[in-house]
Amino acid sequence: MARGPVRDWHLLLSAHGVSALGSMVTVVALPVVAIVQLGATTLQASQLVLAEFLPAAVLGPLGGLLIDRLPLRPLLVGADLLRAAALLAVPITLNAGAGSIWLLIGLAAVLGVLTALFNAAAETAMPSVVPQPMLARANSQRSTVQSIARIVGPAMGGLLVGLVSAANAMIADSATFVVSAALIAGIRADRMRAGIGRQGPARTVARLREGFRTIRTDVVLFRGVLGMATLNFAGGGIGALFYVYAFRRLGLDAADVGLALSFASGGALAGALASTVVGRWLGQTRACLVGATVVAGSLFGVPAATLGAPLALLMFYEAAFGVGAAVWSITMATLRQSRTPAERLGRVSSVHGAVAIATLPLGTLVAGLIGDTLGLTRAILVLAAVGALTPIWYATPAFLRAVAPAARTAEAAPANT
Repeated sequence: MARGPVRDWHLLLSAHGVSALGSMVTVVALPVVAIVQLGATTLQASQLVLAEFLPAAVLGPLGGLLIDRLPLRPLLVGADLLRAAALLAVPITLNAGAGSIWLLIGLAAVLGVLTALFNAAAETAMPSVVPQPMLARANSQRSTVQSIARIVGPAMGGLLVGLVSAANAMIADSATFVVSAALIAGIRADRMRAGIGRQGPARTVARLREGFRTIRTDVVLFRGVLGMATLNFAGGGIGALFYVYAFRRLGLDAADVGLALSFASGGALAGALASTVVGRWLGQTRACLVGATVVAGSLFGVPAATLGAPLALLMFYEAAFGVGAAVWSITMATLRQSRTPAERLGRVSSVHGAVAIATLPLGTLVAGLIGDTLGLTRAILVLAAVGALTPIWYATPAFLRAVAPAARTAEAAPANT
């Protein structure tokens, strides 16, 4: 990359890394505030989790309209600053004695919507900052930074909670969003695609339909969404049962589970580092198929843990899942950015994100229902079987032959299914 694009990409990547690290602090601190400081009930704790997902899933496609309509740099900066302000509301109200669980639920909803908007906008901005031949490497770097944040962030969050309290630890996350906003503000304006301006309601509905139609009429985009929905549903369900299964059915302790989970982060980091080589070696579509197959196969390591060597099998599951998911998600992001016309990428990325967000809690809900009916092991086996369907979406000649990305211009039409 030329010097200017390199600088701008490093600013965007640094912004992502800083805010991702801070967000991991909130992942630790927010439940502590809700359960320990505010005494949230089980129902309220569930509502807190639901609030993070549901509004973002419902409003995600509308966020895509904003992304395709407004200049990206101020949109990203604004989302960061709004997240910073929302997080500051927690320590301010708690220190003033006015905190409540409903404030946290509202905060979770606001953060969920703004984070979904930011992530889709950042994905949309990347082709404006990174030359297309470098997109796969840039997505790999972005995923690597995210994996490092997931390894370091929770430990840093636990340390901050112990030192300054959970509510005050969220000030650190707020500060990371301010830093992220400042970094994005330093990107050259001419490298951040300009918006298209205001439009009437009728045109807004038409543009929303256009985004859905872009996905539906492109074999890679459409099957990418279906595969992601399938795997998120299965993975979300298994994740919901994982801790109960590990502690009660397998008899593992907290140290064992923590060790197994660490392999997921390590696997994701390894997959992110290897994804560019895998994509170059196999081609993007075949790399996607291989990554999805590895992830789907790894799910069976969880129910197999009842047969013996449970800790080893769970470590295998977490590591294989992390590697496969990283390769799969990075190649799919690159394919989305390469195949989608620039003026529709915000809507396509937002719809993809909305489906991803919606299917996780849906899988969690179904897992709870079948877990009580079938028992933990059988329920996880059923969910793993659902996840095993994921590679089918990609194992077709139409998908695997779709190696040439569509031109990212208004005149280019997506490849038909």
